[in-house]
Amino acid sequence: LGVSATVPEFLAAAIQHGSLTRGLKPLVEAKLLRENPPIGRPPEPVFYGLRNGMGSIIDRLVDSISLSSRIEIRVGTEVDAIEIARKSGPLINKFEIVAGQNKYLVDGVIVSTPGPTTGELIKDIEPEIAKQIASIPHASVALATLAYNNLDLFASHGQRGVLVPRSQGIQITAVTWMSQKWPHLNRANLNFVRLSIGKMNDNSHKDMSERQIVTLASEFLASTFGIKSQIIDSRVDRYNEAFPNYAPDHLMTMARLKETVISKGPIILSGPLFGGIGIGSRISDGAVAASRMLKILGEIGIG
Repeated sequence: LGVSATVPEFLAAAIQHGSLTRGLKPLVEAKLLRENPPIGRPPEPVFYGLRNGMGSIIDRLVDSISLSSRIEIRVGTEVDAIEIARKSGPLINKFEIVAGQNKYLVDGVIVSTPGPTTGELIKDIEPEIAKQIASIPHASVALATLAYNNLDLFASHGQRGVLVPRSQGIQITAVTWMSQKWPHLNRANLNFVRLSIGKMNDNSHKDMSERQIVTLASEFLASTFGIKSQIIDSRVDRYNEAFPNYAPDHLMTMARLKETVISKGPIILSGPLFGGIGIGSRISDGAVAASRMLKILGEIGIG
């Protein structure tokens, strides 16, 4: 995996201090200070989250954007294709968005979808690059969230989660004691635990039913942690082909592909494949893409 795409803060620390060890020292010291603050100051949490879940970011964003009469939001609308509607010489100056029976004529497009979907959408614009993007390996993940009726179920572990090494040869990759990590999630004596299933080169869970995934998760908890209590409720969320394999030269390759595509007209490739995974990366990448699109459209007299 490429360090610039997966842990860029480590790369920045190594470059700034001339050594990863020296670069990480202030980060470790700051972590220890947060966990062991001076007397009278409460320890800072290791993890931060939103009380109403990450989905509330989208809800607030939609509410904010909807205040503008110039912006129209279409949710739950699947895009089937992005086609060339009009060209001026070698440059595209109009695109047609195909969404079911509807077609939308637009001046510019920002594509922020999983890699395989992006490859499919731009095949009319740049077929060869579409093939390259579609060929990049992606991992699919299923998250199984289980609810148990026992307040003390996870208290003895004193940890927020466990990572499972690939060398174990099992489908489970991580366990999160959600009631430890996010105490505000506790509801009516219920404790929650979430298990991640799936990894690169192992997407066998995609063929499993939700019941089979829950059974796999509960059997792992029973055999590994001795948790054999009755499951009160469960939920399975699937993220198919959502995690790209970031090779060492990944970001440089993606930057080159982005520039090649944008040279055809106002179409910008964004999303996890091009700017990393995580809320911070997505916000930053989205802001950059939007600013660049406004600049491009302004240069050609639109907007």
